[in-house]
Amino acid sequence: MQRKENFLPVFLLVFVLSAGILGLSILGKTRGIEGFLQRISYSIEGSISNLFQNLPLISQNQNIKKLKAENLLLASKIMDRQKLERENQALLDQFQTAKPKSYILLPAKILGMLNFIPNISNPSSLILDKGETDGIKVGDAVIFKNNLVGKVTKVTAYLSKVDVVNNSSSSFTAKTEKGALGLIKGLGDLMILDNVLMSDALSKDDIVATMPNQNIDGVGAPTDIIVGKIISIDKNPSAVFQRAEVKSLLDFPRLSTVFIVTGIK
Repeated sequence: MQRKENFLPVFLLVFVLSAGILGLSILGKTRGIEGFLQRISYSIEGSISNLFQNLPLISQNQNIKKLKAENLLLASKIMDRQKLERENQALLDQFQTAKPKSYILLPAKILGMLNFIPNISNPSSLILDKGETDGIKVGDAVIFKNNLVGKVTKVTAYLSKVDVVNNSSSSFTAKTEKGALGLIKGLGDLMILDNVLMSDALSKDDIVATMPNQNIDGVGAPTDIIVGKIISIDKNPSAVFQRAEVKSLLDFPRLSTVFIVTGIK
């Protein structure tokens, strides 16, 4: 309230002085005192500026802007810290997994998810931040913990494209924990374990894993990497083969860091 009371006399003083200077200027009486008037003018401008800065509304707006900027900076720092924690946890989890320890694994960040629609469809392919300059080749397997993510299908200098195991172009041999052999085919969100002999035992919740798929250059999926688990079985007594639906144990949209198998130790 005190600031408002101080503002009125100052405003009236400035108004009177301005009117006087304007009148003198019109009459041509300001010659020789321009410098003095300019100093007064600058002094008045500074006082008004300081006065306005100290008004409650303006000061409050500045404080709000400052708080918003600080909140944005804090939110950015929190996101960076959470991202780093996730990446560190992924590294820790991966290298505590027993079976892939005999393979050379290169951590890679997921930059893109193709054909992904939240709560409707899983991504068909992933874009990773590693490429030819990192030694990545077409056919390299990509894993997370002891689960198969997919296979590298395209490589540029600094990026690579990975078709996930559910991708409709995905096809490779696999086996169940009970020894049934078959061919995995991607269907989009699920997979089919096809060409399984009728004499082989298939059961719901059986784990399906990779068979030897690597070539002479060591490119391909390592053996005994988990593909998924059986969720249903299609067995027709008159058919030559039986088949089963298989679901990956991975939640693809929530992955942020995966590991490319680049060789054997």
